[in-house]
Formats: sequence, C-alpha cells, structure tokens
Amino acid sequence: MPAAAARIRTPNAPKYLAGLCSRLAKRAPARLYEDEGFIDLPLGPCHLSALPGSLALVVEAEDQEGLQHLQWFVANHLKRVAVREPLDVRWAPVW
Repeated sequence: MPAAAARIRTPNAPKYLAGLCSRLAKRAPARLYEDEGFIDLPLGPCHLSALPGSLALVVEAEDQEGLQHLQWFVANHLKRVAVREPLDVRWAPVW
C-alpha cells in the first residue's frame, strides 16, 4: 500500500489539525484527539499529528494514482483551513 508523509512548519498546528478533521468529517469518519487525528477517507486513511512547530500528515492509498489524488485532496483542504497562512506542503514517499 503506497504511503506519503508531509511535515508542515506552522505555529498553528493544533488549530489546523482540529480544523482539517472538522472540515473532512463532513465527508468521512474522523476522530480527533488532543494532538492527533485520523480521517478514514474513501481513498485511504489520513493520520495527522500536531507537533511543536509543525503539523505532520501521513496518507495511504491502494495504488499510486489514488495516493496522488489523496495528497492533492488533503493538501487542498488544509490550505483552505489555513487561509491566512501560506503553507508549504511537500509530500515524500514512506517506505
């Protein structure tokens, strides 16, 4: 199962974690805890962690095409949540 991870530098990681989980909970089951969240999207799961100074994301999909779409989907919605802060989302493969 292909996977990718991104670590986004931001002082607002907890706020964006909660906002992204809330936003995507309208489309898929989502669970939010103090410093992490899980979203069970149709293309695959997304795990989020609020770390000191950054937000970590990990997504998985059945195939590479699904993974690319999931990366775009999650990054696009995160940027909408963080509308006042330009975020640099760079995905890297997870082996």
